[in-house]
Amino acid sequence: MKVGILTFHFAINFGAVIQAYALSTTLRQRGYEAEVIDYRPLRVIARQSTGVRTSLIQRPRFNQFLRKFVPLSTKTYWSSRSLKGVLDHYDTFIVGSDQVWNTRVHHYFDASYFLDFVPENKGRLVSYAASFGGEPVPHAHQAELANLINRFHSISVRETEGKRVVSELTGRRAEVVLDPTLLDIDYEPVVRAPSMPYPYIAAYFLEESRGCYALVDVLKRMTGLPVISLGRKWSNADSSFKYIGPSHWLGCMTNASYVCTNSFHGVAISIAARKPFFVCPTSRRFSRITDLLDSLQLRSRIFFDPENLVKTDLSIDYSVAEVLLGQRVQGSLLFLDRSLSQGQQ
Repeated sequence: MKVGILTFHFAINFGAVIQAYALSTTLRQRGYEAEVIDYRPLRVIARQSTGVRTSLIQRPRFNQFLRKFVPLSTKTYWSSRSLKGVLDHYDTFIVGSDQVWNTRVHHYFDASYFLDFVPENKGRLVSYAASFGGEPVPHAHQAELANLINRFHSISVRETEGKRVVSELTGRRAEVVLDPTLLDIDYEPVVRAPSMPYPYIAAYFLEESRGCYALVDVLKRMTGLPVISLGRKWSNADSSFKYIGPSHWLGCMTNASYVCTNSFHGVAISIAARKPFFVCPTSRRFSRITDLLDSLQLRSRIFFDPENLVKTDLSIDYSVAEVLLGQRVQGSLLFLDRSLSQGQQ
C-alpha cells in the first residue's frame, strides 16, 4: 500500500520536522510504502522568510535533514491546486500529525490539510494525531470543517480537546493517539552528538517569559551545571545555538542532564529520551502539554512558581509513565494498522 502523508514538514520548527520523520519511519517499519507529500504553499513560505541567517544557515540544515531522513515525494507542490497531481500516486492519504487542523496557524484557512483535493472513492482518508492547536474553530469555518472531516474514513486527534471538537462538529468519535515522536522511535540514526563533553542543562523555549528563564536560573543554582539555549540567543546562557538543524537539536536534547522547556515537542522528546524535564506554563495553547502530561501522570513537572523547584526531586521515576506510555503506543499503532488495513480489503 502506498501512503501519502500531508503535514507541516517544511517549517523551520524542530518539532514539525521530527514528527514528520517519526510518522513516516513508523509506517515504513510496519510495511507500508509511505512518503511525505512535499507540499510547500508559497503563501506560507513567504511568511517564513524571516532573517538572512535563518535563510542562509538554518534553512539548508532543515532541508538537508529532510532530504537525508524523510522520504519525500519526488515532486514539490507549491499550491493547493497543484495537489491534484498526487492523486494517482497513493492508495491512502494521512494528514498529521501536529497542528494541521489549526485553521489559524498559517493565518489563513487551507482546506488541503483536510484532504479536500481527494475526490470520493479516490483514496482512503485518515487523520493521525491531528491537532487543532487548542484554538477554537472560527464560526465561519465550522460548517465547512464538519463536511470535510465527515469525509474521513478514520479519525484520530492528538488531544482530548480535539476529540470534543470533532464530536461537536460531526457527531463522530475520534480516537486520541500519541504524537508520532513518542511511538518507540530510534533516534540514534538521525542524532548529531553535541560538542559539549560535560553535563549541561538544555533550555528550549518557543515563548519567552520571565518565569521560564527564572526556572532555568533556579535549576542552574541548584545543580551548578552550565546552560545551553537552543533555537534562540539568551544572554544568561553559557552557550546559545540559535541556527542549528534538527539533528543537532535532537542531540542536544537527548544528551542533556536536564531539560527546561515550554514546547510540546520539547516535552515529547524529553519523555522519549527519559530525561528529567521541567515545564514553565505559557500564555497560549498550553493544553497541548497538560493533556500529554496528564495521560502519563507527569503533571508535577509543570512549575508555575520557579522557586518550587527547590522542593522537588529533580529526577523522574518513569516507572508508572512507562507503563502508561506503552499502553498508549500500543493503542496508537493499533489505530494505524486498523485504519490502513481496512483500505486493503
